[in-house]
Amino acid sequence: NKRNIEDVAGDSTSLWPTEGDLDWFWSQKGRVWRRDGSRSLKDDAGREDLQIGDERDDCESLMDLCIKDPTGVRLQCSKTCEVYLTDEAYKSVLEEFKMIDAKSIR
Repeated sequence: NKRNIEDVAGDSTSLWPTEGDLDWFWSQKGRVWRRDGSRSLKDDAGREDLQIGDERDDCESLMDLCIKDPTGVRLQCSKTCEVYLTDEAYKSVLEEFKMIDAKSIR
């Protein structure tokens, strides 16, 4: 929620999700839990749309820093560094996983 998103996003113990990426964390809100019980892991519809883009004009020339500078270039050049799937690709992969899961339940 709004009160703790900066604390959660500020965790620096992993390379991904990228430390400080408030947009990604906010896209996850309400995914698997809601007070009314309408969301669960079983019924996960995936993240909300996430507008992926670079915040810098020189990202193409900085690709070697995508791994070396995770809270700088990697976060500022998330499209060029391919940190996230585009919404179209994400939803396509999500549908594939749902079909695989449905087949395994039978």
